Amino acid sequence: MGLVFDMDGTMVDNMMTHHRGWRKTLADYGLFLTLEEVMATCHGKNVEIIERLFPGKYSLEERERISFEKESKYREIFLSELQLLPGLHELLETARKARIPMGIGTAAPKENVDFVLDNLNIRHYFQAVIHADDVDKGKPDPEVFYKVADKLVAHNSTTYLRNSISFSLFSE
Repeated sequence: MGLVFDMDGTMVDNMMTHHRGWRKTLADYGLFLTLEEVMATCHGKNVEIIERLFPGKYSLEERERISFEKESKYREIFLSELQLLPGLHELLETARKARIPMGIGTAAPKENVDFVLDNLNIRHYFQAVIHADDVDKGKPDPEVFYKVADKLVAHNSTTYLRNSISFSLFSE
């Protein structure tokens, strides 16, 4: 048994900050979306989002640069609001005391994962952390969660059938 968490919107209430960051960044590149349009289209890995919204317009290197700009703005804006969702710290501590292995699977870039884990001083709770750079496909593809499960199993020397694991995903 183990716990696998998504990060954005599940551990920290940052989705509206991400949505505002996307609206501003996309507007800087000439695409003006409503909040509802951003919420419907901006999910998964950032380079995939940019390609979906600007098909063929930007190289991978340019999409990575745009992504970095957006995420840097997000971290600057969100730092003063950064906190765990109510009850999560208690859950993490209870699971730690019960020796339940925990991991995070997120479409967020490594810099955002480090931002959350290090600023909230919670990295020590997690034996596995998989982020956008560790997967080929962004969510809703379950690859990120399977990789976390695999890493937790390797870390805890436990055997299991991966296909028997079911994930409940909550997204906004």
